[in-house]
Formats: sequence, structure tokens, C-alpha cells
Amino acid sequence: MRNADINFLCRSCTQELKNKLKIIREIRTEFLKNLIFLEIKDKSLVELKEEYDIKIVLYLRCANRHFGLFVKSTLFDKKGTYKNIVLENVINNEQPVISRNDSYLTLPDENFNESGIVAISSDSLTSPSLNEANMNFIKNMDHKINQLGVMHLHNMKHMSKMRRNFLIVLLVLIVLAAAGLAGGLGFYFTISKEVTSAVSQQNFNRVDLSEDVKNLELGSIVDNKDITILAKVKALNDKIIIDDILLKDISKTRATLVAKSSSSHYNYNSTVSVEYLANKITLKTDIHNQVITNEVNEPTKEQDILAGIKKENPQVIIQDLAVDLGSSTATQTDIFVKNSTIYLPNDRITVYFNSSGKKILSNDLTETNIGDLHDNKPETILATVKNKNPKVDINQLEIINDSITNNGVLLTPKKDSQSYISGQQVQVYFRIYNPHIGTVKRKINEVFDSFAFIQTTDGRILASSAEFIYELNLDGTVKHKLSSHVDESIADMIQLLDGRIWILDIRGEIFELDLVNDTIKKLGFNITETPEAIIQLQNGMILLGGAKGNIYELNSDGTIKNKIVKLPNEYGINGLVKLKNGIILVVNGHQIYQVNLNGTFKLVVDQVDNFSFFHTIVELKDGTILAAGYWNKGNGGKIYQLNDDGSIKTEVGQNVLVAIPVSIFQTNTGTILMGTSNGIYELNNE
Repeated sequence: MRNADINFLCRSCTQELKNKLKIIREIRTEFLKNLIFLEIKDKSLVELKEEYDIKIVLYLRCANRHFGLFVKSTLFDKKGTYKNIVLENVINNEQPVISRNDSYLTLPDENFNESGIVAISSDSLTSPSLNEANMNFIKNMDHKINQLGVMHLHNMKHMSKMRRNFLIVLLVLIVLAAAGLAGGLGFYFTISKEVTSAVSQQNFNRVDLSEDVKNLELGSIVDNKDITILAKVKALNDKIIIDDILLKDISKTRATLVAKSSSSHYNYNSTVSVEYLANKITLKTDIHNQVITNEVNEPTKEQDILAGIKKENPQVIIQDLAVDLGSSTATQTDIFVKNSTIYLPNDRITVYFNSSGKKILSNDLTETNIGDLHDNKPETILATVKNKNPKVDINQLEIINDSITNNGVLLTPKKDSQSYISGQQVQVYFRIYNPHIGTVKRKINEVFDSFAFIQTTDGRILASSAEFIYELNLDGTVKHKLSSHVDESIADMIQLLDGRIWILDIRGEIFELDLVNDTIKKLGFNITETPEAIIQLQNGMILLGGAKGNIYELNSDGTIKNKIVKLPNEYGINGLVKLKNGIILVVNGHQIYQVNLNGTFKLVVDQVDNFSFFHTIVELKDGTILAAGYWNKGNGGKIYQLNDDGSIKTEVGQNVLVAIPVSIFQTNTGTILMGTSNGIYELNNE
């Protein structure tokens, strides 16, 4: 076997291979001779690598072809012959690689370096060549990465600055040394173009709807109700996220699927059309205009209403319909299907009487999918609705109380509207997206490393650093240092709904702070794992996240009531938040989970780019969700905005922060403070 021809690779895959080889070349050049780049039939060889003890440094999927950078010696059995799984899956490409005077494969790229040489031996693969030193090198790297995997970042929080910075440098060096050199290194070098389903939900770039909807011919369906069409689409296209879809232009044989603006998975307004044959259709299919303008007289009311509907909608089969006179008012009535081979049995629709020239709102507000908004203030929403629907008179509209979310709003005509018939509600969809929120505004101080913030009910802002507590001014500067302190570094702080202030230290002890008298007392409680984060829900439930991935419910005295869930890895629960939409999000090492109080959980985000560990998560007053922490390539930090399901919406800014974010907090006045390994920063809030 020879190295596969790399000329087939696209520029992105070529660059990915190049980056991997460059690291190996810089760390241990002699190891390159034990690597080979092969084309494989599919991903099964990668998935079975542990079962057959095959080491793969890099997996690529380019177009519809699969490639792997393998450790040569692991492709052979003890007898020195190819393993059967290798013979079955490797495409034996005998085409010679690009000829060079040296022994390395060259990847052409004028921007790489002067020589263009990146790194793999062009020798044929004929026998094992991994010596004992290289094998030990792999094993050592495996061991070190596994150690890193179980090391939670809470320990970093509470080290001295010198010890923490030393660990950061050591971590970066180990990751660079180990990247790509062996199997078993987990997420550090196995994430590739074919990402896991969890990573695909991160959605830095949302996908087009056509990516998930391939089967457009639905065949025969019972009826053309929205729910029926969507159920058949889902049955034939299991990847589609139905909750993110709207239906438009529904006919007896065709409908258009549109991605909601609020979707975290699909591109805004991406569409596909599906075709079907409906046995029965809804009244909405044929009745597009629900306003009748002809005169309705009491003795002939039913006939007049049906005649008015027929006049406005010539295609409707009026003899199949009847009027529900019992539902009639002075302004509207319902019509329903009495007996029909065309329409859905008992289907009904509201029609409106109008002799004053008023319209129903949905006639003018036809574009309900209005895209991204910087905020969800009423004036922003209405202005965007007007921009997308020039005919609509927004001065005649009002927002239904408490209907504004981060994803949409309900609009209705004002009761005294001169343009629209009152009563109809229209759902409008949008997404809140302001990439400026969370960017660094200024550095406030370098006095201490702040790991936890709270604002008390009387407005005082407290911040912790190591075992000490400080009171801050409203602008984030230090006001004074409290006399009260604990003996070990503080893990988190909280003011409970009953007004008590709890301080948790890294030993698992809980203290109660009397802020009025500046005194502190131990509650005498100790848990078996280091606390990481604590929150209280509006129903009074207190949740505590520990360093071993456990989430506990606490009693009001701080003792453990029960364990709710254990997440599957050994990272600490560095942050907990319950969103306004009811979802509980947890940052757990390099992952983000949705957690339910019944003990179930869902992985939403796995490794993000080269981001290493999330330290904090918060929902701001405007609904923006921020998560931040340590980035393993820059010895600094990054901040991300999240979607409402916890998936990644966007990276905030493009530069690595010079400090590592540890906590983010928003004051009652809207100021966003970020505690870091290098002082307190203020972030932009609009």
C-alpha cells in the first residue's frame, strides 16, 4: 500500500492534513516514518479502531470519499500480515505519490512554507516499523491526555496565579505534543469534517433545510393539515427538526416548508417544496379570503353568508358547507363541513362580516418570519414587521401581553382599529442576535481574580477572590474588603430567596454570611466532592453542581436531599442556569448539556473548535445567553453566545481574550461584569 493521492483533497481538507502533520513534524520528526495516508471505503474502520487496536491520527471525509492518517504498525497482526479489517476497508491505491528527492509527501500550498514539505513518508507500507521508543511515546501521550480528561478546571480556579499559569502552559504543551499521534486521544484529534450529531447542533453556520429534507415526494396522505404533512415529512426524512419548520402555500398537492427565524439549526428562510396527494383538504385550502362584504339579512342569513364566501373564494365547493349559526355574533361566524368528498369532515373556519372596508390582519401581515433582531423591544419588533410587510399599518396593532419571547411574539389589531377587524392573532417568528453583546468594553481592575458574583436584594454587589469577599461599586470597582472570610478558596456564592447568603468553599463546606454585621458562620455541612456551582429555582429548589459531574438537590439547611443526575464524564459542573424558557443548561468541561429534574440529560455541545473548558454560563436580562472559559490554543479565553437550546449561536468577537473568563454576572442596572484570571472586565450589553 502507498500513500493516497492527496491531489484529490479540497483546500480545506488539505489544510487540515497539513496542520496535523506540521505539529507532528515539530514535535517528533522521526515518528513521521510510521505514518501513512490511506483512502478507506467508509467510516467503519474508524469506528472499529479500538476493537482492532488500530491507531488513526486523523480522519477526513472529502466529498464522498474517506481518508485516514494511520500509524503503520497498527495495521498489522502479530504475524506481520495485514489485519483482515484493513484488507476489507482500505482502498489499495497503487498510484505513486508526488515524486520528491526527500522522503516526505509534499502538499502544494504557496502560503505554507518555503520548502512546502509537511510530513509523511512516501515509502510503501510493507511491514511494521514502530519501535519501542515511539510506542512508549504514544502510551505516555495517551496517559497524559487521559489525566487531563479527568482534571476538572475548578482546581485551576483556586490555585495561586503562578501555579495556575504554570498549569495552563503545561496543558498547552501536552496538547500540542499529543495532537494527532495516537488513537485513544478522544476529542483532541478525532473531530473532523464528519462531526458527531451533538457537534452538528452547534450551528456556527446553520444549514440549509434541503440538507435534512431529501425525500420530497410524500405520496398519498390522509389530509393536508399542517400536522399531517409534517408527520409524513418526518417519517421520510428523520433528520428534520419539525419544531423549526413553518408551512406555507398549502394546496391539495403541494406545500412549502420554511425554516423559522428562531431555528438554531436551519438557515433563516431556507425552503423546500414537497408534493403529495391529499385524500381530503382543509377549508383553508380553498378559502383564502375570510371577509365577506355583501349584506347579510337575518331571514336569509345562512344563504347570504355562504354566497359571500363563494363570491370572495370562487374555488370553494359551497354546497358542502353549512353555517354554525349558534357561533354567530354581529361581526363573525363559523362555517363547517357538513358532508363532503373533498373537505376534511367537521373542519371549520371563522369568517368575518365587514361593510366598512376593514381587513383581517393576516391579509396584510403575510411575512411572519422576520429574521434576526438586535433586541426584542416592542418598537424593534413592530418596525421590523413593517419593514417585512409594507402594507401593514403597525399603528393599528398591539402586542398581546406577555407574549414576547426570544423567538417570537403574538400580534393582534387594537380594539378600536380602523384598518383591521379585531380578534385575530398572528404569530410572528424572529431570533435575537446582537453579536456585539458580550464583547469586552473595558478592563475595570487588576486587584484580584474574581470567581463568583452576587447582587443582594438591597443592591450590594459582592465578589469573591480566593478565600476573601469584596464589595464592589456599581461600576465594578472595589469598594472595600469584608472582614468575613473562609479558610479555603470560595467556589461559589448565592443569595437564597429567603434572603440568606451562602458561601461554598472548595472543601464542600457551606457558610452563612451576615452582611449587616460582617460575620460568617459555618453550617457544619460537608459533601464528598468539591462544589462548583449553585443556583436556586423560583420554586425554591436548590441545585448544587459538583466537581465529579454530579448535580444534587439540597435541603434548606444545606444538606443533600438527593442526587438528581450524574453526567457521563469526570469534569466538574462549572456552571448552572435555568433559562426563561424553562430549560436547565449545564457547562461541564468542554460540553454543554440540557438537564431535566427527573435525572435525564441531553448533550447539546461537545468540543467547540479548539475550545477547552467552559467555566461559566449566564442568561442576561434581554435573553442573550453567554458561556465562556479557557481556550487551549491561545492561553486565554473565549466567549460564546448560545441559542435557546444551549447550542452555539456565535463566537463573541474574533480575538482570544488575554485573560481566562471564570464568571459572568449582570447587575440589576444591566452592567455585565466578567471575573477572569487577570482582574474584572466590563462587557458590552447592547
